[in-house]
Amino acid sequence: MGMNRDVFKNIILASRSLDKCHAIKESMLKKGLGEIGVEQVDADDTQALVALIQKHKPKVVVNVALPYQDLTIMQACLETKTHYIDTANYEHPDLAKFEYKEQWAFDKAYKEVGILGVLGAGFDPGVTNAYVAHAQRHHFDTIHTLDILDCNAGDHKRPFATNFNPEINLREVSSKGRYYENGKWIETKPLEIKQVWAYPQIGEMDSYLLYHEELESLVKNIKGLRRA
Repeated sequence: MGMNRDVFKNIILASRSLDKCHAIKESMLKKGLGEIGVEQVDADDTQALVALIQKHKPKVVVNVALPYQDLTIMQACLETKTHYIDTANYEHPDLAKFEYKEQWAFDKAYKEVGILGVLGAGFDPGVTNAYVAHAQRHHFDTIHTLDILDCNAGDHKRPFATNFNPEINLREVSSKGRYYENGKWIETKPLEIKQVWAYPQIGEMDSYLLYHEELESLVKNIKGLRRA
């Protein structure tokens, strides 16, 4: 967003930790990416979010908080009739499990007030969904099997590398695997299924079956899927 200021002319960065917002603001100024505003807010407090949205009246709220805050932010957007985007599926703080049911429940109310909610607009979910939708629309009549292979080739010589929030990543790799086959969801033990895959430009890497939220929406919307 900061690199596309012709589109995002006014940006307000809000967080519980105001010092982090100021650090990002200074970093953007040093990089010549322009001025942004900063605010402090508790994303678990719907009414505090409503007040902040009403103060600045943004066209869209982009939620890059933890998945635990998805529902409170979505509710604040509903009450203020503000478009909503996030990058990760809602998770309950005390239960390492995620599904779209509670977010999809906003669909009717969002339509009634004329706002759009875009869920999972990251890379996976996000870009992966767009790739599959493009393939279905432009290249195939039906898609029978779907495999999403994702590899981070970065290496900082440490035993564990996280490319998202560490707590969420640890929940992900320690949870049961899950895949779809012949109309049923099948669970596996954590990291039970391993495959060595040759990735373009990276080479062979150990890859493990994990459940990820985009499968829930892809299974619902992609015609003819037998396994995913």
